[in-house]
Amino acid sequence: MAKLPNSKKMKRIADMNIGETCFTTPIAMWADLEQDCFLNENFEASTEIRGDLKLRVRKLINGYIVFIHEITYNWSPRETHGFATVDEKLCYGKVIGFKFSENDEINLKIQEAVEKEDYDLAIELRKQLK
Repeated sequence: MAKLPNSKKMKRIADMNIGETCFTTPIAMWADLEQDCFLNENFEASTEIRGDLKLRVRKLINGYIVFIHEITYNWSPRETHGFATVDEKLCYGKVIGFKFSENDEINLKIQEAVEKEDYDLAIELRKQLK
């Protein structure tokens, strides 16, 4: 049986690494009636803008930053997500902001320092948090 090569496998939002930025379709995000926003993490995550993949998304430790002000698309809050076929575990990726803050950048650098076991750098970076 032939196996699909990794180069032909679609990367999904759920497959993104912490700190990674990608582009997806605006319909991957939905707002509930309280206007809290979520991503369907089963949607495609592209490294470049192409076709409908124009919404820039950055994955952080505790959710996603979605750059909604960079595109011309408007969302309508709905009671349910409305996705036809969905893995419910992948339908509630929390959107925690609409623009990237200085603290978000510092937190990513702290995580990278800890992963490299450079704890002195992590401590110095932590002092920069506002």
